[in-house]
Amino acid sequence: MTIKDVSNRLHEQAMQEILSRAVGYPTTEKLGSIASRYSSDPAYRAFAIFDAELPVGVIGIEFRSPARCRILHIAVSPSLERAGIGRRLIERVRDIKGLEELDAQTHSGAVPFYRSCGFAVTSRGELYPGVERFSCFWRST
Repeated sequence: MTIKDVSNRLHEQAMQEILSRAVGYPTTEKLGSIASRYSSDPAYRAFAIFDAELPVGVIGIEFRSPARCRILHIAVSPSLERAGIGRRLIERVRDIKGLEELDAQTHSGAVPFYRSCGFAVTSRGELYPGVERFSCFWRST
């Protein structure tokens, strides 16, 4: 499996199918807007992991500074969940030269994943009725 920068390819159907798993209430318009942001703004980058020529996972990040970025989207094909794909995507982002800090916001179901990737996790409380959200933070050592 290989990982490639796909910031200019998120409009492709196969990419959007995976990306939609990381977007709340995904619509064609919403996914198109997200894809446009990644292709037009250099502060946003997306990477995908491929099995042969088929994308099986995607991660989207926003640089807050040269040393800090936020994970905005991360998703893996359902058939390959728990196979290390998400971890490999996070490791790829951590390999960006000069990156010192990485953060994300997530739901309770993803907390074990982020903890297993070395993130410190804190509750942000119920930001929406009945939905607890979490902040995840990683710092280079």
